[in-house]
Amino acid sequence: MDAAVLARRTTVCLGAALLVTVWGGRAFAAVDETLVGTWTTSIQGFPFVATFHADGRCTVADEPGRCSTKGGALVFVGEEETVTFRWKVDQGALHLSGGDLDAPLRFQRVGGAAPSPAPKPAASTAPQAVTPTQPTAAERGARAAVKMDAWGVSLSFPGGWKSAEKNGLLLAGSDTEAGLLVVRFFPKTTRQELVAGYQAGVHEDGMNAAPTSEISGFEAKGGKGLAGVLEGNAADGTPLRIRTVAVMSSHGGAVVVSGITTPQMYATLAARTDMVARSVVFTAPPKSAPLAGHYQFIYVSPSGGYSREAKLTLCQSGSFTRSGELAGSGPAGSAVTAHGNGGSWVAVGSGASGTLTLTWPNGSVTSLPYQVSNNPKDRSSYGPAVRFGNDLYQKTGAGGC
Repeated sequence: MDAAVLARRTTVCLGAALLVTVWGGRAFAAVDETLVGTWTTSIQGFPFVATFHADGRCTVADEPGRCSTKGGALVFVGEEETVTFRWKVDQGALHLSGGDLDAPLRFQRVGGAAPSPAPKPAASTAPQAVTPTQPTAAERGARAAVKMDAWGVSLSFPGGWKSAEKNGLLLAGSDTEAGLLVVRFFPKTTRQELVAGYQAGVHEDGMNAAPTSEISGFEAKGGKGLAGVLEGNAADGTPLRIRTVAVMSSHGGAVVVSGITTPQMYATLAARTDMVARSVVFTAPPKSAPLAGHYQFIYVSPSGGYSREAKLTLCQSGSFTRSGELAGSGPAGSAVTAHGNGGSWVAVGSGASGTLTLTWPNGSVTSLPYQVSNNPKDRSSYGPAVRFGNDLYQKTGAGGC
């Protein structure tokens, strides 16, 4: 498939949401040893992760910096700001307040102190058979239903869990349970591509995880699926265990549900992951807006000292190619140049406006708002120009590729 990874794609894209990046630099004043480690909580359903190292390196809400403690004060020095929090560790929980927080936060520990040397890849282990978890009484209770019209997918999260869509992902978290649930939709894929992606494991951005179970069959409400388990380390050395399930749609796509947490918290999150996957139901995906075609954007600054050109081809088959830079922002999110030069596309909206979603070969997703121009001056023999993000593209072909 254009995004051919069962676990690799979801976990790599999660780096900023669940894991932390080690900030390299000079040693800073040490933090209290009881603070050292990785802590997590959630704010309005989004994960909030903080990691503190004994030598003062730290990452707070995805921002790397340097930290020091003196008494009940925790000083965070980032690239652009210095913030002082109040902190204490009580009965295994980290309580953080003050600074730029709107309200006090209570964190749970999810990992110990990261080693100073660069972490080594997780040791490979022979895959073992794994039995899918069975729904518990709690899972059969209250659930939070979510319908993704643009995907043609509906599913349910555990009762009390909060979810939100961000950058093409559906993320869910809990105020009382550690870990992160991530759901992604791939419009086109095959069973063989999912299996190959799972077997490849994760080896990117400092994260390493390998399959520890044979891929197995999975039964869901919406269709048959595949499931497996991976283990490895985050970039800072924190051990990870990942339960991942792909549910195939009769319409040609797949939903991948991944639960990422530490080995100690795995059993509970694995059951949650399987519950979400079992609840997946597919409907016929919405028809793409009539955007297929070849498009070209050219910009030359008034002084002539700067120019930018981009070409975008949306094939009628559902694939796309591009050269140059795609840039823009709007209700659908922001977009910049992505790795690779093609993938699959889907557009949802009316004939005049909507959202264009591009799925790249490495699994990343770009969402751009589009607006068809009604200015006669913007029309070529192939049709009207279309504004993708911030840039107006002239139509130069019919997209019959």
